[in-house]
Amino acid sequence: MTIRLTGTRRCRALLACIRYDEIVVLQGAPVLGAVFAIGALDADRVWNLVLLVLANAALVAHVFLLNDWAGIEHDSRDPARASRVFLQRGVSRREIGVLVLLTLVLSMAGLAWLGRTPLLLPGDGRRLLRVDDEGWTIEAGGGECWHDFVRWTLDQGWPGL
Repeated sequence: MTIRLTGTRRCRALLACIRYDEIVVLQGAPVLGAVFAIGALDADRVWNLVLLVLANAALVAHVFLLNDWAGIEHDSRDPARASRVFLQRGVSRREIGVLVLLTLVLSMAGLAWLGRTPLLLPGDGRRLLRVDDEGWTIEAGGGECWHDFVRWTLDQGWPGL
């Protein structure tokens, strides 16, 4: 069965292939993690939180769309799913493939904008906690690049990591 759609109807059919309800549900964990780490709210942190949610939603959409694209033959034969597959909405495998790539690019662009340092942590996520007879106690935030962290400790004159 082939259904040809044009213009706005084609865009709607394409966007209808995204499982919004499942994507929204899966935003809970990253949002909770960010809220617990956020500290005081300011405009930059709110912007970072919004960007995190949007980029993460695009990444989850990418995973679901890729799964739907790769499993179309099986889903088309499954009576519970056959009526909801993208082919039944007039959307081709090629169009879903383009949407898969677009959601990946959008998510990576959003996450790249946040930078490599952990989201919403003060400073660069590294700090000296104490110095005693045993040596130095240093804290590193999650997502810290190990090579850069070691170089930073050596630059501070703290060998023996």
